Amino acid sequence: MELEWNTSIEQIEPAGWNALAHDIASPFFEWEWLHLMETCGNLKLRTLWIPCHLTLRDEGVLVAAAPLYIKWHGTGEFQYDTIWETIALKLNVDYYPKLVGMCPVTTVPGYRFLIDKNYDQRAMTKRLLEGIEEFCHKNGVCGISFLFADPDWVAEMEEMGFAVLLQQSYLWENNYQQPDNLIKPDSSIIEGSSGNPPENQFSNQSYNSLEDFLGEFNSNQRKNIKKEMRLLKDVDFEVSIIPGEDAPEELFASMFGFYNITNDKYGEYALKYLEKSFFTGLSAGCRNRTLFSVAHKKGQLENPLGMSMLIHKNGRLFGRYWGTEQDVDSLYFNCCYYEPIKWAIDNNISTYDPGMGGLFKLRRGFRAVPTYVLHKYFDPDFFTVMEAQIERINNLMANQIDKLNSVRPFSSKE
Repeated sequence: MELEWNTSIEQIEPAGWNALAHDIASPFFEWEWLHLMETCGNLKLRTLWIPCHLTLRDEGVLVAAAPLYIKWHGTGEFQYDTIWETIALKLNVDYYPKLVGMCPVTTVPGYRFLIDKNYDQRAMTKRLLEGIEEFCHKNGVCGISFLFADPDWVAEMEEMGFAVLLQQSYLWENNYQQPDNLIKPDSSIIEGSSGNPPENQFSNQSYNSLEDFLGEFNSNQRKNIKKEMRLLKDVDFEVSIIPGEDAPEELFASMFGFYNITNDKYGEYALKYLEKSFFTGLSAGCRNRTLFSVAHKKGQLENPLGMSMLIHKNGRLFGRYWGTEQDVDSLYFNCCYYEPIKWAIDNNISTYDPGMGGLFKLRRGFRAVPTYVLHKYFDPDFFTVMEAQIERINNLMANQIDKLNSVRPFSSKE
């Protein structure tokens, strides 16, 4: 078998890559999405995320791949790991460059190696890791970070010498029943903290309707959500869900405008990584994965006043971008949460990841869940300090997740 390093996703055949990515949960490692990220990001994204994808071929056939990027600082990783840079500086150790496994500027769990299911998964993982470490040592790369890792991959990578850092995000589940003490802050923090509930915690019956879902809330919050939904009708607004296959070309371009509006509100802190060609490119390559939640005046769908863009795959829904021209009370909650959840229920979607941040998500049906970062640095002193700090951080994060979930406004809490 032969390892190859590729400086662009374009150097790898789409059909072979997508065959490997077909069964993984995340849609963000399919060839078309990564190609748009690499070719339609702005100059800052293209110069700070340097493609360095590793492939493994058996007699010329692509059988495994690791989507990777060389990074010289943490832009677009959403890790805020200044603590590690400070420790490295005090130890007189370089923290960069590092090799990062992640879909650029995409904070969605699911990163893992792409491996042909007909091959031994563990053996292939070891082969890829050997190639990665050899590359790092030869090229002065200080460490490896796999960000937003697939929860089902974490334990295996920990066994292979990676430190596991616990972080927190949010998730909606179709008729999920909240278990008590899902995450325990002790030595078993990784086991049972996959972001999925323990076995037998899902109900066999999905929600039948949005009303079914709203019935989970205590009476006070149920009234609040219904009020937020009525507020749009009071100003003659409605929200329509448009699958990518049915969306007109101009809707993809409109999404870029709303993406810019949201970023412009944050001034120098804006995260404007993508160009218009990224959104219009979705029309050609990712229509089957794309979903728009479009806010408009009643009967005027052709004139969007606000939009959110979502991506879906294998019964999972992911919120990505949002924006609006008008500051309408509760428009965000309807466009980004209530209507997508209704669509998810109607289409038998099992989970909806709305993206990171926002305590208000807890009051609208999402729960706090763990996400995972995998680190391996080659300086032994630095890595020892990192591992010691990570253990403390993980205990604090596990406690925080449990506390967040304990205040969710569900009827079982009444």
